[in-house]
Amino acid sequence: GQMMATARVNIASLENESLFVDKEDYQILKTALSVLDEAFDEVRQISHNIMPSVLIQLGLVKAIKDMIDKAARASKISFNYDFNGLDGKIPEAFEVAVYRILQEIISNILRHSFASQASITISRKENNLLISVSDNGKGFDMKAAFKSSGLGWQNILSRTTTLNGKVNVDSSPSTGTEVRISFE
Repeated sequence: GQMMATARVNIASLENESLFVDKEDYQILKTALSVLDEAFDEVRQISHNIMPSVLIQLGLVKAIKDMIDKAARASKISFNYDFNGLDGKIPEAFEVAVYRILQEIISNILRHSFASQASITISRKENNLLISVSDNGKGFDMKAAFKSSGLGWQNILSRTTTLNGKVNVDSSPSTGTEVRISFE
Protein backbone atom coordinates (compact mmCIF):
# COMPACT_ATOMS: atom_id res chain seq x y z
CA GLY A 1 0.00 0.00 0.00
CA GLN A 2 2.78 2.44 0.88
CA MET A 3 4.63 1.58 -2.34
CA MET A 4 1.45 2.20 -4.33
CA ALA A 5 0.92 5.54 -2.62
CA THR A 6 4.49 6.55 -3.45
CA ALA A 7 4.03 5.47 -7.07
CA ARG A 8 0.83 7.50 -7.27
CA VAL A 9 2.55 10.64 -5.96
CA ASN A 10 5.33 10.23 -8.51
CA ILE A 11 2.95 9.63 -11.40
CA ALA A 12 0.66 12.46 -10.29
CA SER A 13 3.60 14.87 -10.51
CA LEU A 14 3.25 14.47 -14.30
CA GLU A 15 -0.42 15.44 -14.21
CA ASN A 16 0.07 18.87 -15.79
CA GLU A 17 -1.87 18.67 -19.05
CA SER A 18 0.36 21.26 -20.70
CA LEU A 19 3.30 18.82 -20.57
CA PHE A 20 1.56 16.62 -23.12
CA VAL A 21 1.66 17.33 -26.83
CA ASP A 22 -0.67 14.41 -27.50
CA LYS A 23 -3.96 14.59 -25.55
CA GLU A 24 -4.25 10.80 -25.86
CA ASP A 25 -1.06 10.41 -23.77
CA TYR A 26 -2.59 12.66 -21.11
CA GLN A 27 -5.71 10.45 -21.04
CA ILE A 28 -3.48 7.39 -20.60
CA LEU A 29 -1.90 9.07 -17.57
CA LYS A 30 -5.34 9.92 -16.11
CA THR A 31 -6.47 6.31 -16.66
CA ALA A 32 -3.30 4.98 -14.99
CA LEU A 33 -3.92 7.20 -11.96
CA SER A 34 -7.52 6.05 -11.77
CA VAL A 35 -6.51 2.37 -11.92
CA LEU A 36 -3.83 2.96 -9.29
CA ASP A 37 -6.39 4.64 -7.00
CA GLU A 38 -8.77 1.71 -7.43
CA ALA A 39 -6.00 -0.81 -6.73
CA PHE A 40 -4.95 1.13 -3.64
CA ASP A 41 -8.54 1.10 -2.33
CA GLU A 42 -8.73 -2.67 -2.87
CA VAL A 43 -5.42 -3.27 -1.09
CA ARG A 44 -6.63 -1.13 1.81
CA GLN A 45 -9.91 -3.05 1.97
CA ILE A 46 -8.13 -6.42 1.91
CA SER A 47 -5.67 -5.39 4.60
CA HIS A 48 -8.52 -4.22 6.84
CA ASN A 49 -10.25 -7.58 6.49
CA ILE A 50 -7.25 -9.69 7.43
CA MET A 51 -7.34 -11.07 10.94
CA PRO A 52 -5.13 -8.78 13.06
CA SER A 53 -2.23 -10.70 14.62
CA VAL A 54 -2.82 -9.00 17.98
CA LEU A 55 -6.33 -10.47 17.96
CA ILE A 56 -4.98 -13.96 17.35
CA GLN A 57 -2.27 -13.61 20.01
CA LEU A 58 -4.22 -11.89 22.78
CA GLY A 59 -7.90 -12.54 22.16
CA LEU A 60 -10.57 -9.89 21.71
CA VAL A 61 -10.67 -8.26 25.16
CA LYS A 62 -6.90 -8.00 25.61
CA ALA A 63 -6.45 -6.81 22.01
CA ILE A 64 -9.01 -4.04 22.54
CA LYS A 65 -7.47 -3.05 25.88
CA ASP A 66 -4.06 -2.95 24.18
CA MET A 67 -5.46 -0.73 21.42
CA ILE A 68 -7.08 1.63 23.95
CA ASP A 69 -3.94 1.79 26.10
CA LYS A 70 -1.83 2.69 23.04
CA ALA A 71 -4.33 5.38 22.04
CA ALA A 72 -4.26 6.84 25.55
CA ARG A 73 -0.44 6.90 25.58
CA ALA A 74 -0.36 8.58 22.15
CA SER A 75 -2.77 11.33 23.17
CA LYS A 76 -3.98 13.45 26.05
CA ILE A 77 -7.30 11.63 26.07
CA SER A 78 -8.37 9.71 29.16
CA PHE A 79 -10.02 6.48 28.01
CA ASN A 80 -12.36 4.49 30.23
CA TYR A 81 -13.62 1.08 29.25
CA ASP A 82 -15.93 -1.59 30.53
CA PHE A 83 -16.47 -5.04 29.03
CA ASN A 84 -19.25 -7.38 30.13
CA GLY A 85 -20.06 -10.89 28.93
CA LEU A 86 -17.10 -11.23 26.58
CA ASP A 87 -15.55 -14.19 28.37
CA GLY A 88 -17.24 -16.76 26.12
CA LYS A 89 -16.31 -17.53 22.54
CA ILE A 90 -17.47 -15.03 19.93
CA PRO A 91 -17.51 -16.02 16.26
CA GLU A 92 -14.33 -14.92 14.49
CA ALA A 93 -16.21 -12.69 12.04
CA PHE A 94 -17.66 -10.71 14.97
CA GLU A 95 -14.28 -10.48 16.70
CA VAL A 96 -12.65 -9.02 13.61
CA ALA A 97 -15.59 -6.66 13.00
CA VAL A 98 -15.67 -5.42 16.61
CA TYR A 99 -11.91 -4.90 16.65
CA ARG A 100 -11.83 -3.08 13.30
CA ILE A 101 -14.89 -0.96 14.12
CA LEU A 102 -13.34 0.13 17.41
CA GLN A 103 -10.03 0.76 15.66
CA GLU A 104 -11.76 3.12 13.23
CA ILE A 105 -13.80 4.90 15.93
CA ILE A 106 -10.76 5.37 18.18
CA SER A 107 -8.78 6.65 15.21
CA ASN A 108 -11.57 9.18 14.52
CA ILE A 109 -11.52 10.28 18.15
CA LEU A 110 -7.76 10.75 18.09
CA ARG A 111 -7.69 12.63 14.78
CA HIS A 112 -10.84 14.72 14.88
CA SER A 113 -12.56 15.02 18.27
CA PHE A 114 -10.25 17.21 20.37
CA ALA A 115 -11.71 15.27 23.31
CA SER A 116 -10.20 15.00 26.77
CA GLN A 117 -12.23 11.92 27.72
CA ALA A 118 -13.65 8.92 25.91
CA SER A 119 -15.58 5.93 27.15
CA ILE A 120 -15.95 2.50 25.54
CA THR A 121 -18.45 -0.09 26.71
CA ILE A 122 -18.99 -3.48 25.15
CA SER A 123 -21.58 -5.82 26.56
CA ARG A 124 -22.80 -9.18 25.43
CA LYS A 125 -25.86 -11.00 26.65
CA GLU A 126 -26.71 -14.24 24.88
CA ASN A 127 -26.73 -13.39 21.14
CA ASN A 128 -26.85 -9.61 21.62
CA LEU A 129 -23.71 -7.52 21.44
CA LEU A 130 -23.74 -3.78 22.15
CA ILE A 131 -20.85 -1.39 21.58
CA SER A 132 -21.06 2.14 22.91
CA VAL A 133 -18.31 4.72 22.41
CA SER A 134 -18.63 8.31 23.55
CA ASP A 135 -16.34 11.30 23.82
CA ASN A 136 -16.56 14.84 25.12
CA GLY A 137 -15.00 16.33 22.00
CA LYS A 138 -16.12 18.96 19.54
CA GLY A 139 -18.67 16.74 17.79
CA PHE A 140 -19.41 16.99 14.09
CA ASP A 141 -22.08 17.51 11.49
CA MET A 142 -23.25 13.94 10.84
CA LYS A 143 -24.67 14.64 7.38
CA ALA A 144 -21.35 16.04 6.21
CA ALA A 145 -19.38 13.15 7.76
CA PHE A 146 -21.50 10.47 6.11
CA LYS A 147 -21.24 12.24 2.74
CA SER A 148 -17.46 12.62 2.98
CA SER A 149 -15.14 10.72 0.68
CA GLY A 150 -13.27 9.19 3.64
CA LEU A 151 -13.51 5.45 4.11
CA GLY A 152 -13.77 5.48 7.91
CA TRP A 153 -17.53 5.73 8.37
CA GLN A 154 -18.09 3.65 5.25
CA ASN A 155 -15.99 0.85 6.79
CA ILE A 156 -17.87 1.07 10.08
CA LEU A 157 -21.26 0.96 8.36
CA SER A 158 -20.20 -1.81 6.00
CA ARG A 159 -18.79 -4.05 8.73
CA THR A 160 -21.87 -3.50 10.87
CA THR A 161 -24.48 -4.12 8.18
CA THR A 162 -22.61 -7.17 6.86
CA LEU A 163 -23.27 -8.79 10.25
CA ASN A 164 -26.88 -7.48 10.42
CA GLY A 165 -26.01 -4.84 12.99
CA LYS A 166 -27.28 -1.31 13.46
CA VAL A 167 -25.34 1.92 13.92
CA ASN A 168 -26.68 4.95 15.76
CA VAL A 169 -24.60 8.10 15.98
CA ASP A 170 -25.49 11.08 18.11
CA SER A 171 -23.33 14.13 17.50
CA SER A 172 -23.48 17.75 16.56
CA PRO A 173 -20.88 20.49 16.66
CA SER A 174 -19.61 21.19 20.22
CA THR A 175 -21.60 18.40 21.95
CA GLY A 176 -19.27 15.41 21.74
CA THR A 177 -20.18 12.17 20.05
CA GLU A 178 -21.78 8.87 20.98
CA VAL A 179 -21.70 5.87 18.67
CA ARG A 180 -23.90 2.88 19.50
CA ILE A 181 -23.61 -0.32 17.51
CA SER A 182 -25.83 -3.30 18.18
CA PHE A 183 -25.80 -6.84 16.88
CA GLU A 184 -28.79 -9.06 17.65
